[in-house]
Amino acid sequence: MYIDDTDTVTRGSNVDPQNPMAPPSTYRGKAVSKYDTGFKLEGVVGYEIGSSLRIELELFYSEADVDKQAYSDISTVTPLGPVSLPGERETPVSGSIKQLGAMVNLWYDIDLGSKWTPYVGVGAGVIEVDFGDVKYDENALAQHISDSLHIAGAQQAAQQAGVPFDLARVSLPQLPPGFVPAVSTTDTVFAYQAAAGVSYQLRDNVALRLGYRYQTSDDLKFRGRNDLGNTADTKTDVHIHFIEIGFRYHF
Repeated sequence: MYIDDTDTVTRGSNVDPQNPMAPPSTYRGKAVSKYDTGFKLEGVVGYEIGSSLRIELELFYSEADVDKQAYSDISTVTPLGPVSLPGERETPVSGSIKQLGAMVNLWYDIDLGSKWTPYVGVGAGVIEVDFGDVKYDENALAQHISDSLHIAGAQQAAQQAGVPFDLARVSLPQLPPGFVPAVSTTDTVFAYQAAAGVSYQLRDNVALRLGYRYQTSDDLKFRGRNDLGNTADTKTDVHIHFIEIGFRYHF
């Protein structure tokens, strides 16, 4: 299993603990995540419709580790107005993304009059995507914005005072744990796939199958809110490539 790099759009709002009556500041960022090679296990049961069409029900489980995560396109809206932050901010991440799904597939076999039979097909169903094992700092994006705003303010103050700017003298307040709420970790969405491959007839009722499958789904959405009134929402899409090998037994 190979997962394309995912673009996760994160939005949130934070209440100023020093002035809770003020309008909350909002922020946005795009997190690009990279994944290690994963695996998928599936089982299917199907029915042949004529000599070339097959319909099947597929149940599967898949898993892949998250390798890297970096934020970019970062912006915030404060009581003083909108601010865009340049550059990219990489944050530590670990754990794995897991999928549990059920698909209905339709296959078309291309009869070559030999033991080799190419096939193509499409499928649709539902998947539950679980990020519960993924560990990262929920405060990372908001902390980066806070640090950047404090540094920019200190630079402006030094310029106005006509003194050299010294980053080492800038005090960067640390957001308390849980300042940004943890978002939900699972979402169930519709998924779609297309595939092609070839099977080789080992026996009258046993075939070896080798194929490629591409799977995509509706956007995954995860939300969170804490007792401070702070919110966090993420939306991401997942595109996956599978290289498959297996056996098909004809009853």
